[in-house]
Amino acid sequence: MSAIFVEVAVVLPVIGTYYYRVPPDLCREVAVGRQVLVPFGRRRLTGYVLRLEKQLPVSMDAAIRDVLQVSSEECYFSEAHLPFYRWLSDYYLAPLGEVIRSALPRGTSASTRRAAFVREATLGSIRQSTFTEEEGAVLSLLREHPGLSLAQIRRRLPKQRVDRICRTLGRKNLIVWKDQQQEPQIKPRNLKVVRGLHHLDTSSLSEEQLKPKEKEILKLLEEGPRLLRELKGMVGNGYYWIRKMADRGLVSVSLEEVYRDPVGPPLIETPPPRQLTGHQEQALEAITHALEKNSFASFLLHGITGSGKTEVYLAAAAEALRLGRQSLILVPEIALTAQMEGLFRQRFQSRVAILHSGLGRGERRDEWVRVRRDEADVVVGARSALFAPLDRLGLVVVDEEH
Repeated sequence: MSAIFVEVAVVLPVIGTYYYRVPPDLCREVAVGRQVLVPFGRRRLTGYVLRLEKQLPVSMDAAIRDVLQVSSEECYFSEAHLPFYRWLSDYYLAPLGEVIRSALPRGTSASTRRAAFVREATLGSIRQSTFTEEEGAVLSLLREHPGLSLAQIRRRLPKQRVDRICRTLGRKNLIVWKDQQQEPQIKPRNLKVVRGLHHLDTSSLSEEQLKPKEKEILKLLEEGPRLLRELKGMVGNGYYWIRKMADRGLVSVSLEEVYRDPVGPPLIETPPPRQLTGHQEQALEAITHALEKNSFASFLLHGITGSGKTEVYLAAAAEALRLGRQSLILVPEIALTAQMEGLFRQRFQSRVAILHSGLGRGERRDEWVRVRRDEADVVVGARSALFAPLDRLGLVVVDEEH
């Protein structure tokens, strides 16, 4: 396999990107948007893959360093989002790696931390009288709790001049700093799911073959798969019967990723769209024409509260969906998302995702992933929803733009 090189934006306040070689055993794992661990000077840092190349740029040094590790986590952005991230970096003079980390849901990025360890060999050869009481306090703390970061040492010894003491201990070769890889704090939620087997013809089973509890469970599963923890509470002694049915091949139990839903299931029935007024039809016609041309255009909907602007938003989003495009609905503050979300979920059901900083970290991660996996076509949220990973964005609505 020929060598692969990657352009990486490291998560550090530095301007510019860096190239690394991908070792053969990591080539299948690396992709645009994936997090990697790379050497950077004496440190090991987390970065984001921006581009894959078969050849280095002519200006690059041939003595290039290797990627150390590729994260197994999901790719949280694609190549389509990079122009936006680069524009933000250039416009605000912000390091690209930090721009990307800020754009992604909190807790989903791997990180590196500098941790302190005592050099026991050096310490054993030095008499205790050669270091101060303050230095001794830091050394004692690190011997008892190896691997603390500088911030953690500061919190545990608030009255000490920790930064200066650690620098002195480093010069004396009594402590060493190592970069440690930290896994993302927010992981997919995996739960046991029970499914009825579609190929199973329960009508062919005799009364003796199916107990009443088993019939009850199969009836519940006709509506679709259910979480094991929910199903076992719906039937008396449910866990016993589900396990017994799984052993007999009547149901399957598997560990699957289950999204954390911030708003609950959508309505069972979608109400029909309202009849638009003449003015609403005119506005929708202009917006639809721009969507069909697939060219940028901006429109201002002016009207008092209750004049029907939201109905135009809904109809325009439906047109975007008809054309295979996605919509981003921005509201000025988190408190207003609930009402807007309710209206859009009535119309578009589970194809709506919610993104704002008021969600729990797990909920926000899962909503982001649903958008990234193309399981949602409409995103409703406040300012942070601007970073939603919409690859087929066709419509942006800024509600109450004033």
